[in-house]
Amino acid sequence: MAMQKMKALIDTALCQASRLRVIAGIAVVCCLAISGCSNWIKAGMLQIRPFTGFKEVSVASFVHAENTATLQTLALAQQLHQVFSSAQTTIERTHGASLKAPAVYVCASEDCYAKYVMIPGSSAETGQSGSTVILNAVRLLKNDSGIPIFTHELSHIFWYQHGQRCAPRWWLEGMAVATSGGGAESVSDAQARQLLREGQAFHAALDNGCFNPAQRGTLSWAAYYRQAAMFVSYLREDEPRFTRALELMRGGERVGPALQSAYAQPVAALWAQWHKKEMALAQ
Repeated sequence: MAMQKMKALIDTALCQASRLRVIAGIAVVCCLAISGCSNWIKAGMLQIRPFTGFKEVSVASFVHAENTATLQTLALAQQLHQVFSSAQTTIERTHGASLKAPAVYVCASEDCYAKYVMIPGSSAETGQSGSTVILNAVRLLKNDSGIPIFTHELSHIFWYQHGQRCAPRWWLEGMAVATSGGGAESVSDAQARQLLREGQAFHAALDNGCFNPAQRGTLSWAAYYRQAAMFVSYLREDEPRFTRALELMRGGERVGPALQSAYAQPVAALWAQWHKKEMALAQ
């Protein structure tokens, strides 16, 4: 009898182990089936990684600088603290609702920055939780772009706070660049139009931005950002409709349906009209 019980326990254990292996196997297959599996793992790790080695730039400040910050980096961090109120006003005026201050971390080294962001080669990023902004002082101090880039990231923070984290990439970047002037400094409107003449245009896809890559074709990221900003600025020319679209998005409507409802046209038609206008200007 004891032997039978022992055998039953062993069979149960083996069965459970087998199920665990199957579950683990399915998880691995699913992960591998999804493009960018490693990115999802990294994103998850970044959400739970605590910020260490930083200090507040002033008492009770939401802006923090790396402990090893140079005087220049500290000055940048203090400047961001000082301009936040005006940047916040800009975001709230152009996006149509309130913006809560995020926690801001200014890295004084490339190693520090790479530890907390998805794209180490960038100058700034909105944290995976949507409640932090991480800035690379090494890069920002080289071209004096700290304030516009900071404001750019605040636009992303706004959409996190208002339920549009996974909006199409062109919308998020277009709004951020059009509002802040930062993020596409290396490509002018004229250069972006020339690219349109050459057949290089971004596609205003309406796919979930968290799961689908930006459809930028052969465009550089800066050119993609610039063209997206030009399209957003075109939409903004009809202020009442643009305001209505923003209201719908803040209420939870997806970008595509919100724009179609506000403008009584699908996004593809609006994009075609914008493209036609820009092509005429490029002549």
